[in-house]
Amino acid sequence: MNLIDWLIQTPVGNVAFLAIAIFIVGVLVMSNAKKQREVERHNAKVKTETELWMANIETLLEEIRDELRAKRRQDD
Repeated sequence: MNLIDWLIQTPVGNVAFLAIAIFIVGVLVMSNAKKQREVERHNAKVKTETELWMANIETLLEEIRDELRAKRRQDD
């Protein structure tokens, strides 16, 4: 009787096969959860950087508007 026959045909083999399957699924779930946390951490970092860039751009636009208004007043 080879290993596969033993796993399929005996109750102890069935339990061993089930234990191996549960272990493999557990490892895959944990690996996926770890990758998901890494992705969420990266997305949060990108969101923060994007918000900083947007704030800087808004500040620059306000400065440009103020300069243009000052120039218009000066020209009038």
